Amino acid sequence: MWHNGGTGNFNSYLGFDPESKTAVVILSNLPPRYIIPVTVLGIKLINEARD
Repeated sequence: MWHNGGTGNFNSYLGFDPESKTAVVILSNLPPRYIIPVTVLGIKLINEARD
């Protein structure tokens, strides 16, 4: 489960994988349209924690 959001030049991601009991929180002062959005990075980190 996860949630993301952004406004102005701020972007955030919160993800939790109950199976691996891993949480990822990313707070950024980069715009949501940055090269690698925090949502992409957050999902990648959650998936790596499963492996």
